[in-house]
Amino acid sequence: MIYALNVYDIIPGKEAIYARYAASVAPLFNKFDMALTAAGQNPIREISGQTRNHFALVRFADIENFDEFMAALKENDFHRLREESTENYLWTIYEAWGFDE
Repeated sequence: MIYALNVYDIIPGKEAIYARYAASVAPLFNKFDMALTAAGQNPIREISGQTRNHFALVRFADIENFDEFMAALKENDFHRLREESTENYLWTIYEAWGFDE
């Protein structure tokens, strides 16, 4: 099991595009055996000046599962919606420690 941590800012005025992206991606969660573990906005404390205004933590079965999801985003042109509506976007992928499997 792996986790993808996404931190990003939604570009002011592009909230509707991001909402369309989120709605388009949601049906893929079942197809690619992934789950939104946590998400949030408006950080309550800034650490080292690296704050982004939004985050999402997504669970994937494995790296192949993540790669298939990313390919589906590109094939369906969903990736473009994310790029048009967000900035300062970072993906970081972590392996699970093992006690949550």
